Formats: sequence, C-alpha cells, structure tokens
Amino acid sequence: MHKHNTYVSAQLNVSQMLKSLKPLMRAGVIRTGGLKESKTLIGATNRWGMSLAALVETGAASYPDRTAIIDDDGSLTFTEVRDQGRALAKSLRSLSTADGSDLRSMSLIVRNSRYMVLGLIAAAYNGMETKILNPASSLTQLQNIALEYPSDATLIDAEFTDVIAGLDVENKIITAESSAPEDTDAPSVAGYARASDLIERGATEYRNVALPKHPK
Repeated sequence: MHKHNTYVSAQLNVSQMLKSLKPLMRAGVIRTGGLKESKTLIGATNRWGMSLAALVETGAASYPDRTAIIDDDGSLTFTEVRDQGRALAKSLRSLSTADGSDLRSMSLIVRNSRYMVLGLIAAAYNGMETKILNPASSLTQLQNIALEYPSDATLIDAEFTDVIAGLDVENKIITAESSAPEDTDAPSVAGYARASDLIERGATEYRNVALPKHPK
C-alpha cells in the first residue's frame, strides 16, 4: 500500500487556529472570563494537562453552581463534581495493591451514572490508567479481559453481584451502589469498598491527603 505523506505548513496551522477562535468563543468552548478564571484555566492545564481533572477544575471555576450531572440519585453542580472527584481521588490514594504499591490503574463496569464520571475524574487526578468495560459483557468475557489487561481496582455497579463474586481478580473492588436495591448485601470479597463511603472519607478523614502535582 502506498503511503501519502501529509504536510501542513505552520502558516496554515496558525491561520486555521485564528479563524477557529471566534466560533469557539461564540459556542462557549473558549471563554474570556476574569483574571481568576483565566488563572484557574492556565493552572489546571499546567498541572493536569488535557484531562478530565483539568476540565472539571475549569468547569467549577467558570460555572460553580450550574448543574453538571443529572442521574437517578439527583443532580450535582460543577463544584460538587469537582469536590467529590477530588475526594474519591484522595481515598484511592489511601488504598494500595497487594505488594503495597499505589493504585496505578482502574477498570470501570458502570452504567450511566455519576459514578462513571467521578471514577474517571478521580483517576485523572491520580494519573491512573482507566479501562471502561461493557457491563453487558458476560462474566467469562469480563474475566478474560481482567486477566489479559489487569487493573489495580475495579469500580463496578453493585447490581452485578454475580460478576463481583466471579471476577477472580486480585484487586480492590469499589461498588457504585446507586443501582442496587437498598437491601443489597456487601459482596464478600477482599478489598471491598463503597464508592459513596470513599467519597465521604476523602472529604473528611483524607481531606489533607495531597494529590500528585503533575500526574502522568
């Protein structure tokens, strides 16, 4: 197969960028807020790069009281999403692998809810690799993926108790219990924790835990 090399001049790049500024600003993608907002944007991007952590930081600075998420549990503002994402990230730093290392990766088996978003944000704050798995996959498929691409933690909806019990992985199990009936018992697996408990502890017990300055 013949490969065609594509060359775009620096002049064309600059020209296209300048032309895109006006429509991006009009759409609200790029804002020209005050000094505080601009400082937050620059600081967040410098610290967390182009990640969900930087996005939620700038979102909270630009629209602190605007609704960011609506799910079966209610709604969260941008500030609440940032604060809960930070809290979950701090609690994750209190956990460790079997050999005592920090958590470096997390799989998510979660339906559409705040916990999917908060899990991804918390992982971004800590520079953790994330894998989003299809909750409709069979237990065998999920087991094969877990063995082929292991993670240090698994965030999973509590309704999948059969999956939790059968995953057969040596990592931390965190459940997003919003999708489970109120009388659902905690799975009898090692390293089990509830996502809501971790968020609460991150805001209280672990509130002084420092997040990485420049996570990968």
